[in-house]
Amino acid sequence: MIVAHFKTNIRNTVTIQCYAPNEVSQDVKRQEFYLQLSNTLKKQKKDTVIVGGDLNAKVGQDNEGLEHVMGRHGLGERNENGQLFVDFCVSHDLVIGGTIFPHKDCHKVTWVPPYHKTENQIYHVTIRWKWRRSLQDVRNKRGADIGSEHHLVVAKFKMKIQAYKTRTEQLRKWYDVILYKEPTRCNFGSIVY
Repeated sequence: MIVAHFKTNIRNTVTIQCYAPNEVSQDVKRQEFYLQLSNTLKKQKKDTVIVGGDLNAKVGQDNEGLEHVMGRHGLGERNENGQLFVDFCVSHDLVIGGTIFPHKDCHKVTWVPPYHKTENQIYHVTIRWKWRRSLQDVRNKRGADIGSEHHLVVAKFKMKIQAYKTRTEQLRKWYDVILYKEPTRCNFGSIVY
């Protein structure tokens, strides 16, 4: 799990990139992962939080009763990891971005196993419900030549941010005093300063 903090004047943004245990891992490891991720999210109460990565979770298309967490544009059927992930998103008010936007199935697939018989959507990007309108699109990029059965996932965000100024930057004056010392710059009538 990697956590990156971006400090701005308007709001702070926290990006969490993670890799979850797969379906064949022990239940204890999966529970520990979501507990660690939950503890990380609890520290970021007022910030814009984006969680993404290989969560090894198939969330599927069925969003009955979960409309505030996911859309109906998922791929496949929900598995056990998918249910853990959906429950996690419900408890932390996160929206699963890959299920919101309508795309062809080939643009939803994030992993194809070596035997090429199934296509899975196991990489996800989530954002807090409060900032859901900042998320513009989530889809895969199949053209990247990375020599893997995994596809890159790209999320587009549109956020109003402003660079955070430190105390020394706020106090700094932007006057170039050296220009006033040059005689050619300060020629007032016949007197040259």
